[in-house]
Amino acid sequence: HTRCLSDWSSDVCSSDLVSLDAVGFAGQAGFAAGQEGTILKSTDAGASWRPLTSGTTWGLTALQTLGPETVIAGGGCALRESTDGGASFTRLAFDLSEAGCPAKLESFSFLDSREGFVETTKDELLWTADGGGSFEARTPVPLYAATEGKILFLSASEGFALVSGENIGRVMRTTDGGRTWTIAAEGRHKLTDLTFSTALVGYAVGEEDTLLRTEDGGASWKTMPLTLPQGAPQAEPTSIACGSAEACMITTSHYGPGPEPVLRTVNGGISAAFVSPLA
Repeated sequence: HTRCLSDWSSDVCSSDLVSLDAVGFAGQAGFAAGQEGTILKSTDAGASWRPLTSGTTWGLTALQTLGPETVIAGGGCALRESTDGGASFTRLAFDLSEAGCPAKLESFSFLDSREGFVETTKDELLWTADGGGSFEARTPVPLYAATEGKILFLSASEGFALVSGENIGRVMRTTDGGRTWTIAAEGRHKLTDLTFSTALVGYAVGEEDTLLRTEDGGASWKTMPLTLPQGAPQAEPTSIACGSAEACMITTSHYGPGPEPVLRTVNGGISAAFVSPLA
């Protein structure tokens, strides 16, 4: 998705375009983040947006909205937090230098404005309990020759991490705050995103129509059929967000021009239907 930064009050976009890569809402308040340090805010459920000053020019590829006043966005060597609705942002210094860090941001998962985990591309897992004032190293997620993916923590002790490689995708689980890890699920397809809709029900999505579901808080996972309408092309799920234990929206990628199709399931992944035009 692209938006024009030159004149946000105009319906006509005349110059500089920037890519927006992440969005999150807390009620009517919404935030979007993207390239060149872009952070936008909406106070009317997305009907209108205005730019905020993030204080960085790094591309911000991930965003977590913890409430209408608290948002965290990051990418590259930058991690920024606002606790005043975007009026100001502070740097969460997971590395000494933001100008150029040896290990860039891979993923992050915060519980509130002070406590959270950060994973870097150097296979580091860091914990902060003081809003980024200091970071404590925890045990890196075991990769087994694969690569890091998204992390998601439900509490200071319970967390999950995606690990993917060629013909492999794993959901890793920790129950002691990242000090030890076990394999909770393993398959033959790369996993791209995971979410929990309740304390017990969660989902992970990935290549080749892959949809995994847990009903016991992540201790075990099962593959859901995700049956598509007859004649529909194979989907490549990229992200998932759920409104309830059974109803979820799944973004997908495809080859060729046109919009990326979006899937909707209302039965926990047994089947799904396209809710955007195929092209």
